[in-house]
Amino acid sequence: MWRQWVLRPTRSASTSSGAGSWIKELGASEERLREAVQEVGTSADEVREFLARL
Repeated sequence: MWRQWVLRPTRSASTSSGAGSWIKELGASEERLREAVQEVGTSADEVREFLARL
């Protein structure tokens, strides 16, 4: 079961190094990850749900 993660600014799409781990974890491109974070915020569960709807 997935734990609730919060995408912190240092691990969000705002930094290349942080984005890389989330891109791999969520299976999304950096562009999609940025879009998701802008749309739903930094909750990993909400970002996952947003990406699943795309």
